[in-house]
This record gives sequence, C-alpha cells and structure tokens, in this order.
Amino acid sequence: MHTRNLLKLSFILSILFAFNFTVSGQHQFGIKASGVLDDLYTLNEFGRVYLGYRKDNSYRHISYLSLPVYYGFTINRLVINAGFQISYSISSSGREKDYAIVEGITYTSDNKVDNINIRRFDYGPKAGIIYNLTDKLAVEGTYYYGLNNIQKGNPILWKLKVQQATLGIRYTLWTKEIAKK
Repeated sequence: MHTRNLLKLSFILSILFAFNFTVSGQHQFGIKASGVLDDLYTLNEFGRVYLGYRKDNSYRHISYLSLPVYYGFTINRLVINAGFQISYSISSSGREKDYAIVEGITYTSDNKVDNINIRRFDYGPKAGIIYNLTDKLAVEGTYYYGLNNIQKGNPILWKLKVQQATLGIRYTLWTKEIAKK
C-alpha cells in the first residue's frame, strides 16, 4: 500500500515560559491518501490464470487539536526542541474509491463516511528545529510519532499510527516581555 500526505495546515499558539519551556496549542487539518493496485488471478488445472486487476484509493481527513509541550535549547538563531504531544481528533471523514476489471466486466464503487472508525486520542514524542531569520520570521521543521494505534478494531489486521514530518514558516504576530524581579 502506498500512503502519502496531500495537505496539512496548522495554526499554532505558543507560550514560552522560563527555562526554555514551551507549551503550544495547535489545530491541524490533514488529508491522507493511500492506494492499492492488485492483479487478480485464479488457479485451475493449467496453473495460474489472469482475471483482471483492481485499484483501491482511500482518503482520510482527520482534524486534531494538539497540545505539544517542549523543552528548547537555543544556540544563537537556532532552537532545538524536544518534548511530548497529546492530540484529540475533533472531526474525521473518509472516502474509498474502487475500480476493478474482472474477466472483462468493470466494477466501480465510491463510498463516503463522515466519521471514520478511529480512537479520538493520540500521544507521542515530538521534536523540532527552528531557525530564526529575523525577530518575527523563522523556518521550522518538526517530527511527531504517534504511539497510539488510532484504528479501532482488530490490531492484528490493521494498524493506523499518526506520523508527521512538517516544514513551515513561522511568523510571530505579537510578543510580551515578562519583567524579571
């Protein structure tokens, strides 16, 4: 099965506390696509006989509200973050489009669901690097590895774990200095 991310968009609110400790609120929209292309065969007294093929495409849209908690190390303009993230799915939907030709007959289906069968909570480690271009503009890369199998059902047959690698631009809208006593 081939899986790829088609789109990911995030909105982040970060609060930097003392000692390089950061808590962020994050809302993520993501669309993931996967596909399978199989040749179909049967066996008879002469051996393996080609029947046709099938192509299955699955699309999943899951929106998460996430709370990453980081500890960061700053070296000049470079910030290296490591921490943990807890996420809650606020909505999900899916679509499966199937196409097959078997012995010259074409079969198609297109099924949509509003809530896919997933567990709402996910958690796992998250790390990132931020390079500050200016006081307000930065380039950021993060990696998140979800530890929870979010697919409900038999875990032997199917596992679905969230993994995210992102690269983006961060712009600081406002900052507030906290007076030291």
